[in-house]
Amino acid sequence: MKGFILAAGFGKRMGDLTKDKPKPLLPVNGIPLIYYSLFQLFRWGLRETFINLHYRGDMIERELQDFPHMTLRFSHEKEILGTAGGLRKVLGQVEDEWLLVLNPDTVMAPAVAMDPGNLAVQLTRTRGDLLGLAPRKSHENVSAIQKLEDDTLRFEEHAPYYYMGYSFVRCERLRSLPAESFAEMGTIWRVQAAAGELRGFEYEGGLWDAGTEGAYYSLPGLIFEGEMAEEFTEFLSYRRQK
Repeated sequence: MKGFILAAGFGKRMGDLTKDKPKPLLPVNGIPLIYYSLFQLFRWGLRETFINLHYRGDMIERELQDFPHMTLRFSHEKEILGTAGGLRKVLGQVEDEWLLVLNPDTVMAPAVAMDPGNLAVQLTRTRGDLLGLAPRKSHENVSAIQKLEDDTLRFEEHAPYYYMGYSFVRCERLRSLPAESFAEMGTIWRVQAAAGELRGFEYEGGLWDAGTEGAYYSLPGLIFEGEMAEEFTEFLSYRRQK
């Protein structure tokens, strides 16, 4: 399985924070956001990850040019393609059944149960994609999702969950999209949900949203603790040696 980090967006919800840099490079405790996603993919044993680029993508590519822990494949979008269009663009380089997709503005300290290997049973049960879910606060401006007893999902107003930025996307479903065309995963997921093909799992572990200016400023100074903090420090040691 290969990873995919969605890093092409304009970061409009971040206000002036993204005026001169892309959202994935905004620092959290001095470390650009994108490293938190890369760290989780590395911990989960992935050794190849795609990163789509558009807005100030050259800055992201320069930041990661010496990244040693896995193969990074940058997908440059001349025109922004949306979440699904960005994934579709790389499928010529993917032979796997699934892509593990992360939003870099979701900061996670996941429980062991969230490792891809521990979610394998759910993957075998779903005909569509598999989404990580977290409890939705009533005031949050996010799509509300209901999880049924068989783990299938429905988009319903006032439902208790939302998609938290960690998903498994079935590659074959995307191959029917026109190449180099704009498409959003949200639209595709609603179609899958209506057909009873979209499933979800309840995310376990620390979770922080960094998708808006207000949420970003509310992030804690310390994300990881204990053994995970030590692993993150070692993971980043190469940056201090530049």
